[in-house]
Amino acid sequence: MMENNAKNAQQWSQNHYNSFKKYRGQWVAYNAIDGIIAHDKHVPIVMETAKALGKWFVLKYVNPISYAGLRRLASVRFRPLHTDVWLPNSVVTRRFKGNVLTLEMLVDSGADVSTLSLSTGIALGFEHFEGEVADIAAGVSGTMEYVLRTVELEIEGHVFKAPVAWILDESCEDLLLGREVVFDVFNVEFRQKDGEIIFKKRNDSV
Repeated sequence: MMENNAKNAQQWSQNHYNSFKKYRGQWVAYNAIDGIIAHDKHVPIVMETAKALGKWFVLKYVNPISYAGLRRLASVRFRPLHTDVWLPNSVVTRRFKGNVLTLEMLVDSGADVSTLSLSTGIALGFEHFEGEVADIAAGVSGTMEYVLRTVELEIEGHVFKAPVAWILDESCEDLLLGREVVFDVFNVEFRQKDGEIIFKKRNDSV
């Protein structure tokens, strides 16, 4: 059931790209039946509103750059050559200490590890412990601090554990599904022409 919900929600998101534009810079909760059911700049408010409706939902951050009709390459921004916009996103469920978040994430083969924003990590129950030393990650917009956590992931019905970099900079809301463990569990195929990402589980994976 969860797998079908995720696939249907992802298809709805792709088919209703323009519906998200007015929520740029906000978090939204949506599903394939009701569309967008809640929105706010703060994750807890969106979650509380959506849960009060008793609906299954996906959380998505509407990136102001991605939804402004621009694409990012290092510090260069330019308009896409094609009129059809496809973002290689996938719906992923993450679990940590009994907390569950279903998120729409950018599948990024250039990211060494998956990331979660400060707000989504807090919603999952992450804590930054006193004396814990943060590592430094380099990104397009500069460097930022992060700490590693291990979470349970569910992608298309397959459940496994993988590390995630919890970004401690509250200005970064990007959610990336990176290579570490994920690309060992699956052979990942990008079909841009079809607007589709295929996760094929490897026989030698756990």
